[in-house]
Amino acid sequence: MKIGITGVGGFIGQFVAHEGIRRGYEVVGVDVSEEACKRVSELGVSASQGDIRDKATLMRSFTGCDAVVHTAALVVEGGDWETVRSVNVGGTVRVLSTCKALTIPRLVHLSSVMVYGFSFPDGVTESGPLRGENNPYCQTKIESEAVIRSAPDSLCTVIFRPGDVYGPGSVPWIIRPLELAKRGPLVVPDRSSFINPLHVEHLAAACIDACEPRSPAMGAYNLVDDVALPCFDYFSRLGKAVNQSTYVVPAPILRMLFGLNSRSPRRWRLNIEPDAISFLQRPGRYSGQRAQNELLHTPTVQFDRALADAIADHIAPKRRQYLQR
Repeated sequence: MKIGITGVGGFIGQFVAHEGIRRGYEVVGVDVSEEACKRVSELGVSASQGDIRDKATLMRSFTGCDAVVHTAALVVEGGDWETVRSVNVGGTVRVLSTCKALTIPRLVHLSSVMVYGFSFPDGVTESGPLRGENNPYCQTKIESEAVIRSAPDSLCTVIFRPGDVYGPGSVPWIIRPLELAKRGPLVVPDRSSFINPLHVEHLAAACIDACEPRSPAMGAYNLVDDVALPCFDYFSRLGKAVNQSTYVVPAPILRMLFGLNSRSPRRWRLNIEPDAISFLQRPGRYSGQRAQNELLHTPTVQFDRALADAIADHIAPKRRQYLQR
């Protein structure tokens, strides 16, 4: 079987590629970064540098594929709407049209639990509701899912909504907070909000499972591990790893400080990005029951050890040996 991957040199794309190769499949891919293409080629991937909005690049790269995994996206807390929509929605349009033109039978699309927005019922299922929250990432993930759902019946499509994907090399959940903690205490907006971790190896396995011809996967699935914990507890673990404390500063005060800081001639650094505040105030858990029942999604990596390994990898890199296992 031949599998194509967009964003193949990214954090998630690399793990998906490695899992495909581990199972004996041919893996090809596209990534906007030439350096990332070179890096992933060491895993045995035939990677092409190019933009997912360029259909010619996708056609050349994915000819002969039996399945495509679409991981490429702008993963941002805020930003310019036009740019985010161009990549996240426009890129998905191009990927879908390429699959149709090449008669590729299966397409796996990585969405996000952020399609439920920042305020959702505890235990929210795939039925939603979906909320864009006037946020470019949340809204464009909803719109990109709509693109996938417009696919013809001849193309089997799977939408995964991953939780908070962590593991060695994760920028938002490992690298960025550790780097911030090296400069000072970490700050979170409350003690009651949750993160819903998903180890990147679990996500990669689910993606390759869904590519296989006999996979029962169809439609949308939340993907989360069997652990959810307060953001304060999670970031406290990261802070302690570099001998740093974590404090609660209520969200209204944080936003006030950002406003004052933006008008001050002598700005100070706050160890949280302003657009990230809402992402750290999600009120509950996402239900992964459908994936557990239909896809037998069962975590095999133990959270405490996996988090410690990811932290250690960033503090004392081992040249990404986890991808060589």
